[in-house]
Amino acid sequence: MTTPYTTGTITLTNGSAVVTGVGTAWQTALIAGGTIFVDASGNSLPILSVDSNIAITAAVKWRGATGTYSYAIVRDTAYGEQTVANAQALATYLQRLDNASLSAIASLVPAADRLPYFTGAGASALTIFTAFARQLVGATNGSGAYNVLGEIPNNQLPQRLWTGAQTITDWDTAIDSGFYNSASGSANGPNTAFLCGVVFTRGNTHAVQIVADFTNKWIFVRTRASGVFSAWRKLWTGYDVLQAVSQDAGVPTGGLMDRGSNANGWYFRYANGIMICISNNIPLACDTAAGPIFASPDTPWNLPGAFIDANFSVNLSIKTGQRWTSGRPTSTVQAYVRHWAHLTQSTVVDGYAMAIGRWF
Repeated sequence: MTTPYTTGTITLTNGSAVVTGVGTAWQTALIAGGTIFVDASGNSLPILSVDSNIAITAAVKWRGATGTYSYAIVRDTAYGEQTVANAQALATYLQRLDNASLSAIASLVPAADRLPYFTGAGASALTIFTAFARQLVGATNGSGAYNVLGEIPNNQLPQRLWTGAQTITDWDTAIDSGFYNSASGSANGPNTAFLCGVVFTRGNTHAVQIVADFTNKWIFVRTRASGVFSAWRKLWTGYDVLQAVSQDAGVPTGGLMDRGSNANGWYFRYANGIMICISNNIPLACDTAAGPIFASPDTPWNLPGAFIDANFSVNLSIKTGQRWTSGRPTSTVQAYVRHWAHLTQSTVVDGYAMAIGRWF
């Protein structure tokens, strides 16, 4: 007599021939026929068909109470059906085992910390699979994988990512993303001051460099395209609005506007090249005959700032409506002004001159 099959439990419904298994594997166990004996009051159930690992159809209906029970299946060995089923299953399994892929795996000699893998059709090999690798593969999420990997050693990262700004001597060498600084006199910077900057790269040939000048508090930018750097450009900030203006070959390099004063008055210079000069008080009387009219002395005004040439405009504004005035440039640093009137006027009247022209 064969050993009864008792794995799992079965659920039965009164008046039904359906047998539902819980934790059973009837087809895998090659049960083809037999009788189910239920550990409960009721009738035995001859097997009509095994429909799946968890479904059997009985030849008769269950007459006992509905419920879930322990059971035993006694195979029916009086028929050739079980033998045929066993032979068919065995033939199927043997056919599955006769496989080039399985043969390739079977040809390997197992060893500790090794993992088999296929190298091609019908070919395999062993690769190293250490405890560390098993931990990494066993991580359930990214956080777990990072915990296994641990802290990345500094020598595995570019220096610019784990230290402060990298010191360089030539800004043409700053072609990787990161922070950089250079001492005074470095090559290919926007100027020769102490500089600190950041570089953003796109691929191997394109980059943007943004550099700050600590001495003058200026910011510069330039780009790198196809490996070639552009000229440096100065960025304007609020700090640059009122600073000493300067220029290099006609290109402004200092502040946006500049103002100053000296014994000769005030000057206002702008980055577009315009300069305005305003004098201190120039008091004059108008009592010197000049034909039928009268004039003040032709009075020099030394300018508070120098124009690029003598082609600038001069105007004199006075505190009276009884005279008119004139002004003329005589050099890049001097102009002459005077009063005019129809009648002699010995009263000294205050006046202020203004000159407008180009400083570059």
